[in-house]
Amino acid sequence: MDRSHLSQSRPTAEVVKLLTVVAPSKDEGCSPTGLVGQRLARQLLAAGDPVRVLAEPEECSGWPAEVQVVTGSISQPLPSAEVFAGVDAVFLAGAHPSTVGASLRLARDAGVRRIVLLSSHGPEYEQYNPPETWHWLAIERAVERSGIEWTHIRPSAVMGSARSGTYPATGSDWPQSIRTEGVVREAFSTPGTTRSSMKTISPLSLRRRCTLTTTPAP
Repeated sequence: MDRSHLSQSRPTAEVVKLLTVVAPSKDEGCSPTGLVGQRLARQLLAAGDPVRVLAEPEECSGWPAEVQVVTGSISQPLPSAEVFAGVDAVFLAGAHPSTVGASLRLARDAGVRRIVLLSSHGPEYEQYNPPETWHWLAIERAVERSGIEWTHIRPSAVMGSARSGTYPATGSDWPQSIRTEGVVREAFSTPGTTRSSMKTISPLSLRRRCTLTTTPAP
């Protein structure tokens, strides 16, 4: 963790919103955390909330000057324990089932009051599989057992994934096909399937308790 950067930032007595960001990847459970986090950070700053970011090295640039950027990884939380100091709410993105419990214990011990998890529509399918195969659902269950107020955001594929390269099945050619043809091609698309916009992930989720999914209203 970049301790010197953190020590020179805002006093931890001021309540802070913490965002976690990991490098783009096509591994299971990845989402465009940097793109989502940067948009959310700007929204929070506009609302008057101080923002701190725990970001892997590849994601430490491009943040507004007012944001406290701390180098580290939510997938290896112990070296970055101090990042939770003075934080009242965490936007938890990029967590891993094997270490999310440690992250949540650090958050609880530091006095964090709310966890907002960037999850996926994956738990809707994982629930029918053996628990040892779970990814998203394992993280959700850990958050629910943490003793901290929580919100799960379950977007379908985020459109920003086409830009960050984190949508493994399709989408790598979307920017080009949109520019040249105005068309998005998706294999095995089903009626009612949507792609979530980064704009729909609201900073209000860091201030109130709710469970958000992409299930259409009747």
